[in-house]
This record gives sequence, C-alpha cells and structure tokens, in this order.
Amino acid sequence: MPENTILDVVKGGYVSKNGKVRLMKTKKSWKIRK
Repeated sequence: MPENTILDVVKGGYVSKNGKVRLMKTKKSWKIRK
C-alpha cells in the first residue's frame, strides 16, 4: 500500500479515497481487502 494513500474512516474500518483498498477491523486483527 502506498504511503500517500489516504484512508477514510468507515464503519468497521477504513477505506481508501478511490475505494479500492479496504482495511476491515476484525475481532483479533485487521484485514486488508483490495
């Protein structure tokens, strides 16, 4: 993931400005969806 990627806070995690990368909070860890 590029360092300049800006993430918007969404329910349950974060999503990149272009909507392609999602960082989802799980009970034990974080999951990255592309």
